[in-house]
Amino acid sequence: MAFSTIEVSPTAQTNFPVRFQTWPTCSYILRYKEQIIVNIEQMEDGLWIARNTTIMTHGVGFTCEEALEDYKEMLIDYFKCLVESERALAPHLFRQLELLRTILPEEIIAVG
Repeated sequence: MAFSTIEVSPTAQTNFPVRFQTWPTCSYILRYKEQIIVNIEQMEDGLWIARNTTIMTHGVGFTCEEALEDYKEMLIDYFKCLVESERALAPHLFRQLELLRTILPEEIIAVG
């Protein structure tokens, strides 16, 4: 798949008391036809969750990098699922499909 990944912020730990502590986070920019900013946060159970505020999908992993890789796979699976159901999509899902068509590279769109 034609994309590049850039780490925007490194994993950060805090030394605040637990009641004020934020969980470690990292951010990446996925560069397809347009960029997708992926924010990744470690949850209380130790798993990392990758998500974007615009695209309704997420990735999970035991590390920040695993969550990012899972997010990439889920993004493609989400696109394929939307394409398969295109005729029956609710308006908000159709908008998601159109957004992904403007973002994802042609080789993914052609397969979808």
